[in-house]
Amino acid sequence: MLAFKDALPAGTPCIVSCRRDDYVGELDLGLDTLSLEPLTPQRIRRVLCHWLQEDVDGVPPGAAEGLFWQLAGDRRLADVLSTRLRAGSTEDAFWSVPNPRSLLRLAANPFMLTMLYQVWVLDEALPRNRGELFARFVDRLPRREGLLVRNDQTQVWERTSDGERLVDGLTALAWVMQGQRLEKDAEAEADFGVLTVVSRGLAVAELKGEALLKRAEDATLVEGVSGVDGSGDIRFRHQLLQE
Repeated sequence: MLAFKDALPAGTPCIVSCRRDDYVGELDLGLDTLSLEPLTPQRIRRVLCHWLQEDVDGVPPGAAEGLFWQLAGDRRLADVLSTRLRAGSTEDAFWSVPNPRSLLRLAANPFMLTMLYQVWVLDEALPRNRGELFARFVDRLPRREGLLVRNDQTQVWERTSDGERLVDGLTALAWVMQGQRLEKDAEAEADFGVLTVVSRGLAVAELKGEALLKRAEDATLVEGVSGVDGSGDIRFRHQLLQE
């Protein structure tokens, strides 16, 4: 990556986006850095108001506020906040008090907030924790590809046989990637952590065929990337999905 940057014509604009923990060692390109801070509750509220005004048809008035206070843990907190503000307190002071029922800390991550929003839009309910959020999000994407069907008797969404094979294959692939360390650089002896990209051949082997890998790509759970040797590699759409 550093060689690629240095080979660019002088003055070429260059922007790189990655996790903070990944921008170390030889991956540090010597560029000016800007760290994205977690979203505050106030900003989370503004994002939800924007999304619900722009993206969802037929949403009743106050839906954004309702969703925000669900994330906060209790709709009654809205009245508590109003009382505190009238008494001269501030929103920052109000949100500084920990609330074990709140999902706002999770929603402070833009990726997580997007997942929470998409799950809420589809299921009209919020997950109880991060594990349930990922489980429902992973099921939500294959649903678009017909890999989940609603049971006529129970009205519960259930995976098809292909859906089960897809999740099992992706689980196996993620386990392999999490369990293998990147090869250490022979000179720097640097260890950059778990694998985040694998060859398409390995992905096909874990998913038992090209057809199921194509379904995973269509569901946007994984995506193809260009390998260093020009071959096609595979990675999870987001490293948190892999984890």
